[in-house]
Amino acid sequence: LSFSSSNLTYLDFQSTSTDAQTFNGTSGNDFLIGGAGIDTSNGGAGSDTLVGWGGNDIFNIASKSGSYTDTIIGGAGTDTLNIAYTGISSLKDFVLSSSGSDITATDSAGGSVIFNGIEALTVNSISYAFAPSTTINSGDGGISNAFYSTSQKTIHSYGSTIWYAQNICSGDHTLGFNCSDDIEYIGSASQETLNLNINRSAGNYTGDLTIDLKDGNDSINSAKLINTDSIDLGAGNDSISVMFGADAGGYQTIQNASISKLDGGSGTDTLSFGESANPPSSISLTTAGATNFENLTGTTSAETLNGDANANILIGNSGA
Repeated sequence: LSFSSSNLTYLDFQSTSTDAQTFNGTSGNDFLIGGAGIDTSNGGAGSDTLVGWGGNDIFNIASKSGSYTDTIIGGAGTDTLNIAYTGISSLKDFVLSSSGSDITATDSAGGSVIFNGIEALTVNSISYAFAPSTTINSGDGGISNAFYSTSQKTIHSYGSTIWYAQNICSGDHTLGFNCSDDIEYIGSASQETLNLNINRSAGNYTGDLTIDLKDGNDSINSAKLINTDSIDLGAGNDSISVMFGADAGGYQTIQNASISKLDGGSGTDTLSFGESANPPSSISLTTAGATNFENLTGTTSAETLNGDANANILIGNSGA
């Protein structure tokens, strides 16, 4: 059996102590490695690596500024990551992404925390839970690859999220929101797929939706929107299919729709009325208050589709 010390890394070392230990970082780049007990690791100002191994460990990220990269490995046990430093008020101050089992939170200054094996997350004392892993379908709803906060009424994608919003406030897969809550969905740097086929009438979900999908080629399907909603598809080649008209199960008609924000963002974006009914005589790229869309799909009825001065793709659907 041959052995070379060049193959050793920090992951090959572990304390055998079962006592609770506290490790404090410095202003430099530190490696803090726990043992089998309940350990607390306090990162410093540099780019630190914190490893918990066994036990229900706690990792505190503070004293950060500018660009840095911290790596957190929880290990076995129920581990908690606390992030709190100047300029950070909530998880909304980070853009999230993921690769394999690693989740990366990057702030506006380029500082990032890469973590895995974490079961509980707090940012500036706000608790965020992992969305439960459930079967996702249009009946019961469901969501994947996301954090949520019932106190902040927010959902945060960390990459390739699928959300069927039928679970928004009722059913077996609810996240604990009330049906009158104004709920905010914050996207990630990856592609996301949302289905907003939810009843917006009295006695069902009556709150406002604020959706910011950020980067990625995202899609929103079966969107039953009210005028006080805010939809920003962000960067990328995105699409949204809206459901207006009573015959389509929509909350309001196309004619009455004037969404406070319905923004395709940068990229080549598509606005589709293919799931809507009872259209007016003409539909354009700005119908329902839409902005920054390049392509347009009509309903299954007869209407005139109007483009703009840009290069557009206009699809008439099955109408005459």
